[in-house]
Amino acid sequence: MIKKGEYLTGYSKMLKCFTLWTNVFININFVQMKHEALTKKYANMIHKLAEGALKTRFGTYREILYYDGQKETIAMVMGNPEGQNEVLCRIHSSCIYGHVFNSVECDCRQQMEAAQQQIQQAGCGIIILMEQEGKGNGHLALMKSQAYKKAGMKQSAAYVAAGYAEDARDFKAAAKILKDLDVKSVSLITDNPLKAKTLEDLGIPLAPYPASNTSAS
Repeated sequence: MIKKGEYLTGYSKMLKCFTLWTNVFININFVQMKHEALTKKYANMIHKLAEGALKTRFGTYREILYYDGQKETIAMVMGNPEGQNEVLCRIHSSCIYGHVFNSVECDCRQQMEAAQQQIQQAGCGIIILMEQEGKGNGHLALMKSQAYKKAGMKQSAAYVAAGYAEDARDFKAAAKILKDLDVKSVSLITDNPLKAKTLEDLGIPLAPYPASNTSAS
């Protein structure tokens, strides 16, 4: 038979345990709510984290690091594009194969160099580097798509065959950055219609750009 004192002691321990787990649950919910609130706060804005000078083989740029609540994005700015029209602009996605491993299976490195050369010649322009490896699908998707690409498929079709989106990239952050830089209109160094449509939909006027040798990426 349980004595009165033992019963109260057990009840007290149970109550403390219940209180502890209730506090844990409340704290977890608070953190989740705080995270959701911050995500919503940054959803429609871009925040400048840092800025500095960056010397390259194609001249000196202002390197500006932005954050949109999800990812960091880098803007490389040459000259003074603020308030200017028809500013040369390259929106470039990260590529480990091209920029780190010097792969000959893509032309990402060549596209970046060509854009820097054109901006250097113009004396003014912007390159926006976005963390969107594998057309936004990630590096795993890129690796899994290689077998299909080597079988003769285009890269976009190879992603689909591997079970991923043809192009999962999102260029909204680029439009926000251009607005932050107060650019009136841009001349995109690309023939990718998705980039152009995203900028236009978000209020960035586009100026005509002569046909180039860059691929739709």
